[in-house]
Amino acid sequence: MARSTVRVLKAVLALLVLGMLVVQLFFLPLLSWEIADDNPELAYLRWPTLIVAMVVVLCAELVVVAIWKLLGMVSRDAIFSEAAFTWVDVIIYATVAATALVAAVFAYYTAVQLNPFALALMEFVLIATGAALALLMLVLRSLLRKATSLQADMAEVI
Repeated sequence: MARSTVRVLKAVLALLVLGMLVVQLFFLPLLSWEIADDNPELAYLRWPTLIVAMVVVLCAELVVVAIWKLLGMVSRDAIFSEAAFTWVDVIIYATVAATALVAAVFAYYTAVQLNPFALALMEFVLIATGAALALLMLVLRSLLRKATSLQADMAEVI
């Protein structure tokens, strides 16, 4: 991969983390405050929902950090090493954790009949996307394992 491509991707990832921090620190608290203010009967859900939303964004930030680290390994030609599996596992675990949290919120809101259609649809899309991403990362992890093994075999031959 060209170094310029890695630099551009790292710049995009840095902007993405900055955007997620703004969402975490300003947008989510403001949104939870406004929802609790507009719907006093739902005010008891403000803090649990805010915490879950912040943890889901934190999981997304962990995924971006892991991708950053993997890009660094690509630029150093060290991607086919055991250290890469740690960062791939971080992506898988963070994705599964975020998906499970969204699924729990979906289940709770549906059970207490507080899930308007638009929110339920967004939750469903997030769950499906998270599950697909986690499964894709599992497939890519197995491909990385095979490529790492093949590279080690080639190194022995040469």
